[in-house]
Amino acid sequence: IEISGEIRQVKSLVENIVIKRKISTAMFKNEIRVTDTIINEGQTKRPFMILHHMNFGYPLVNPNCEFIVPMKSTEGFNEYCEKRKEQCLQIPEPDNSYIEETYIHKVNSKNNRSGFCIINDKENPGYGVSVTYPTDVLHTLGQNNFFREKEYFIALEPCNSEIKGADYEQEIGTLHFIEPGETICIDLIIKLDNETTSLKKEIENLITNH
Repeated sequence: IEISGEIRQVKSLVENIVIKRKISTAMFKNEIRVTDTIINEGQTKRPFMILHHMNFGYPLVNPNCEFIVPMKSTEGFNEYCEKRKEQCLQIPEPDNSYIEETYIHKVNSKNNRSGFCIINDKENPGYGVSVTYPTDVLHTLGQNNFFREKEYFIALEPCNSEIKGADYEQEIGTLHFIEPGETICIDLIIKLDNETTSLKKEIENLITNH
């Protein structure tokens, strides 16, 4: 079972970028695969920044859930977050005075893939979700926390930047480009299962085997 679509980012004499997406699954399989293909059909190299934004909320995300990220290092988006980065994986009770937090993770990988996992209850797990993605393209993981009543979620963002904008990337020399005729493929695998042991094991292996 699959659906697909295509968009073109084009401006005369500037760029001609094709972005194709296919979302697929199979009967009786608790897995969704998102495959993106980006093609530069123009004549000049163009800046290439991409971010896959995924929101996860209640009841999956709650103070008793287990949140696993194979982090190598973490940077806070601003001074406030930098002071709180040691507790970035902790999930509090809803608090309407909660201040939004954003973190940038460098992650461990195995065979050029990394991922993350959320289990609904670390004491009595009932279900969970894991996402894996290619680190040869998506080498950074953004994390955005917001824990207020009715707006209670974690946004996780595999990406190829420091999520501070193209000007910042250009300034520090980390801006990526896509060359004329180049094709970049990105394959994300989302697993949803009540067999949480296998979900956890896949991500925990990335912490120790890299």
